[in-house]
Amino acid sequence: MTTSSSVAARQSLINISKKLDKVNAGIITSCIVGMSLSYYAYIVETTKEKDHNYMAMCDISERVSCTKAFMSDFKCSKN
Repeated sequence: MTTSSSVAARQSLINISKKLDKVNAGIITSCIVGMSLSYYAYIVETTKEKDHNYMAMCDISERVSCTKAFMSDFKCSKN
């Protein structure tokens, strides 16, 4: 027979496991979103280097332009 304390301990472990599953799903989702955005930035940057008239979807206006940010001298890559 199981005691009430062992049942409570199992229930606690099940609850922790469910919380960890949610955390893991959040981490995996964040990684996928980050990798997708990085890949998009790479595509925009390489396409802009080949075609100076290229305008990315994220270029909203002259002042709000992701292409300018990707191609700036302050970026981390290719310094």
